[in-house]
Amino acid sequence: MFLNADLGRRRVITEINYQPMPNMDALIQLLQTLHYGNSLVVKVRDFKEPRDEAVIVVHFPQVAKPDVLFTRSLKTGFWSIEPLKLPRAYLPLSDAEAELGVNKDDSENNTAYTAVDGLATRIQQCAVWIEAYPICPANGYNSADARGTGLVIDPQRGLILCSSRLAKNPTSNISITFGDTRVSATLAYIHPLYPFAFVKYDPAMVDYAIPALELSSTGTRLDVGDSVSIVTDTEAGLICSTAAVSERCLLSTYACKWCLEQRFFNIEQFSLSPSPAPAGSNIGLVSSNGTIQGLWMCLPTCLHCNTVYKNVGIDVSLIWPSLKQLQTSENIPTALRVLDVEFNHQSLVKARALGVSDSYIQRLKKLPLAAQSILNVNRILRVRSPETPSLEVGDIVLQVNNCHVKSIDEVASFDCKEVELLIVRKGQEMTVTIPTAPLCDPNIRKLVCWAGVYLQEPFHTVLHQSVRLASNVYMFMYDAGTPAMAESYHDNMFIVEMGEHAISTLDDVVQVARLLKDPKQAEFNAEVAANKEFKSGTIPGRDVKIRAVLINGDEIV
Repeated sequence: MFLNADLGRRRVITEINYQPMPNMDALIQLLQTLHYGNSLVVKVRDFKEPRDEAVIVVHFPQVAKPDVLFTRSLKTGFWSIEPLKLPRAYLPLSDAEAELGVNKDDSENNTAYTAVDGLATRIQQCAVWIEAYPICPANGYNSADARGTGLVIDPQRGLILCSSRLAKNPTSNISITFGDTRVSATLAYIHPLYPFAFVKYDPAMVDYAIPALELSSTGTRLDVGDSVSIVTDTEAGLICSTAAVSERCLLSTYACKWCLEQRFFNIEQFSLSPSPAPAGSNIGLVSSNGTIQGLWMCLPTCLHCNTVYKNVGIDVSLIWPSLKQLQTSENIPTALRVLDVEFNHQSLVKARALGVSDSYIQRLKKLPLAAQSILNVNRILRVRSPETPSLEVGDIVLQVNNCHVKSIDEVASFDCKEVELLIVRKGQEMTVTIPTAPLCDPNIRKLVCWAGVYLQEPFHTVLHQSVRLASNVYMFMYDAGTPAMAESYHDNMFIVEMGEHAISTLDDVVQVARLLKDPKQAEFNAEVAANKEFKSGTIPGRDVKIRAVLINGDEIV
């Protein structure tokens, strides 16, 4: 709760809700009187500079890690652990709390609208402030919080569109702010391929009408040379400007072998000139002829390599398939399947040299510039078994299921288990049937934290960099000061065995962990809390042998 409020480290809490906090007992007593929906006014001072004070508003989350009280016995030196039961009932914000910083007029969350324009006015009515507080690390991302703006695109169903930067960690608790009203929300869907996500809230919690933001549904794409209006969010507020589409090309982001965060590929992006203001964690909208046809977004990229955030434009047409499924079903949209290759655009001159026929090239030249697409395989993302038919680097894809390929969208993902492709390989046209592979779903529903280790099913960046899939249990992080940190030399590996038990799924981990749990642990904690003295060798616990496979294929124990 306090970590997500940017309180910073090495600060002393002196007051909460204007009440002095002389010790931990006072803090615990106050926390037991709070309810979900309350905001806390926290006054802190720097540990080294007592004159450096700050007042910060902290939101009390509905769902978080279990509240635990750690108590150290001065007699024995041991720590006892007991649950700290705090209320979680929902209470609406009071008028006083709204004025303490939770409304959108607060300087931190300000979305002032400095430009007068029809598009800006529409966005002003639909923009909301989103705060995401992860419970634990997931999908290769740590538990840092995220903030930014989203756009209400279906107020009747409570659907909000936002950048995937706000939803990169699926364990997040989310709150959204409509003017002076803040409500809880859930993460409805993270798209596994494109950089956007949907957040869902209960419309009954908002007591005023919100107009729907109308997105173009014609499928028409912006082409090079089109004039557009664009609205982006800056520190000064919403800025409306004009630009022109200067380029359309395939997006490819750098993949870091250290952090294993998601990289983006097989997405056609457009660039604008002059370049608009950076979108930050927010969404910019691109309008042409009065209709919204594009999104100006900032991608989540690798912080480990100090990569600069990249702003790109993507077509609104990419949103509609997921949006329609969310509007008609309570379930997560159908899982996507891919060819496990990264494509690249090829010029017509090079395509002819690689064996594409003159008749095919002449047919392409009659199409609009945006549809003159020649795609070749640039990289194999996941090596398949030799018995499985697959594409090769250098293959040019001309047709998919007897339809000419006009854009990357037609080969980026599929909803079938195999596709028939007309390709050019080594100068020869041929027809091949290639099985598709399921794309790893970032909308995870299960995580296991055991002995300080965070385990989940492998996400697709891991699969792209792994020599082989040893199991469906992937260890991607461990906590400081835990048994895992004391004994582990790697935090990116597949767990295949625990305590002589084979491991292939997260359910296997849970079952084995329960078998390995010392039945005397609860009794030991109670005795520690009672200041009972212990002699060496009487502390419960056991050593567990773990066999794992690194992403480079090496086995370790």
